[in-house]
Amino acid sequence: MTNYILGKELLESWKIKPFELFHHVKDGLQPHNKFGKPQSPPDIALKLNRLNDLRKESNLSIFDCLRLSPEELKSRFESCRDKDDSFKLAVLGPIIESERRKPRYEQITREIEILENDLAKIENKYSWRDYELPEDTSRAEWVINSLLNAYYKLPEAAEIEKKYSIEGLQAKQGEESKCEEFVRKLRVWVECDTDINLKPFKRQKRTFSHAAMGFHYRTSDQWKALLEIINDGKFGCGEAANLGRGKTRDRVKFYDQSQKLLQIINKKILAFLTKTYKIEFPKKYKIFEQLPEDPPRVYRPKFQTDKHQREDNLEEAD
Repeated sequence: MTNYILGKELLESWKIKPFELFHHVKDGLQPHNKFGKPQSPPDIALKLNRLNDLRKESNLSIFDCLRLSPEELKSRFESCRDKDDSFKLAVLGPIIESERRKPRYEQITREIEILENDLAKIENKYSWRDYELPEDTSRAEWVINSLLNAYYKLPEAAEIEKKYSIEGLQAKQGEESKCEEFVRKLRVWVECDTDINLKPFKRQKRTFSHAAMGFHYRTSDQWKALLEIINDGKFGCGEAANLGRGKTRDRVKFYDQSQKLLQIINKKILAFLTKTYKIEFPKKYKIFEQLPEDPPRVYRPKFQTDKHQREDNLEEAD
């Protein structure tokens, strides 16, 4: 059973985009190559590869004589005394060739020293934390593709998934809490049969017409029901009785109509608050809540009304 998962498979499993995988890698998800070795970010990998190539070149036999001590060189020259030309060529030829290549050897040595110093300053040569995608599109795509084709340890991927699931849930809960607080502290009262006053916590009062709030006609059932809810602080839907009990059909019909009316009002108010105050409400958020007495089912608005203040209302600071 494998302990690794391919980057492309993570995309499918997590339902994310390629650039989101890159951000997970920056956050600590370590990519590995096809040999199971940790994969460095391109800028560090370039230096590591260059250093490796320079070390190989510096170890070539043509530079061997440059690494000889003065005593060894002297010994080789003395060994050629009174020898024929072929012997001298065999002994002194490599020394002469090394001297000719000495500038290159010194250049290699200097570059190796610079690269070693640069890499020594990097605490973790496999971390992508400080790496940013190139501005050039083709180079950026190459980096992303390398991560898609890289392998990731399953336990690390599971930890990342768990972390972001928790953070996402906490963020969602935080947003829901902000929405609930906004609605609970919102004061609403009727100005006239066509206008309503709204005053969010620590904000100025504003007056809105029925049309501005999405109710096209002031004589519509939805608008009249909203005014009733604001004035009375509650709205009764009647009993949701079973059809088999005597004259229950009418009561069920009234209940269904009342529930439908609340749903329409809820939808319009949420759309209005989202547009006016930039509040993003959770899906299926309800601006009305049911009172404990049942039957009949009675609902009250979560926002504050002037005529029916509830015990849990929050007073604004002076």
